[in-house]
Amino acid sequence: MPIPKIDPNVVHCTVGYFRHLAGTDLAACTFVVNDSNAPVAVCVPYDTFLEMQRCVDAAPPMPIVAAPSGFAPSYPRFDPSLGSRVPSATPPHESPLRSV
Repeated sequence: MPIPKIDPNVVHCTVGYFRHLAGTDLAACTFVVNDSNAPVAVCVPYDTFLEMQRCVDAAPPMPIVAAPSGFAPSYPRFDPSLGSRVPSATPPHESPLRSV
């Protein structure tokens, strides 16, 4: 049973609607659960999930690719002046922030 790339049976629903569904409803089709018009979860029938697992297990392993020369990973850090996480090239164990 191949899994279609675009499932015509996908039902978009809210979290409240999803809570009221019975088990037979969940097995009928794929649900995309939305919260404030943003998708937050996908619920697929168990048979579809098992087929997805078989496809993943049958796929050849991905090759390990080395990072390009000069690549520096970016780690998020907390900037108290901005009140949010901002990208930084400083690893977490070398934090520029001083402890008080």
